[in-house]
Formats: sequence, C-alpha cells, structure tokens
Amino acid sequence: MFSQFNMDSKSSDLLDVDYIVGFPITYRRGPLSARLQLYHQSSHLGDEFILHSQAQRVDLTYEASDGIDIAPS
Repeated sequence: MFSQFNMDSKSSDLLDVDYIVGFPITYRRGPLSARLQLYHQSSHLGDEFILHSQAQRVDLTYEASDGIDIAPS
C-alpha cells in the first residue's frame, strides 16, 4: 500500500492510496518447474481530497494472472 497525504493541510488529508497485492505460487519437482501468479492493483482517491476539490471519484483496478511451465525437451 502506497499513500499520499497533504501535509500542508490542518488534518493531513489523504490524497491517494494505491494497493498492490499478489500471490505467486512456484513448484519444482525434478526437471519440471512451474509458476502461477495472481495479482490485483488499484488506485483510490482519498475522501478528504474529493470533498475539498470536488473531483469525480474514479477507482482504477487491474487484475491479472500468468503462468509458465518449463519441462525438459
């Protein structure tokens, strides 16, 4: 989680928060290797920032998975 705050305001308003969460799974047995990754990334404007700036709320999210296996040829 990465957060940005407005330290110049009286209440140190939260401007933005970004989340990155991932779950890598790896497997190896003899010459066979495999990897599977699942992850989520999102960005959210802070409520205080929206109230003070009249900005439109837009929540950006991205989910992905990928996999690879390596077997001897």
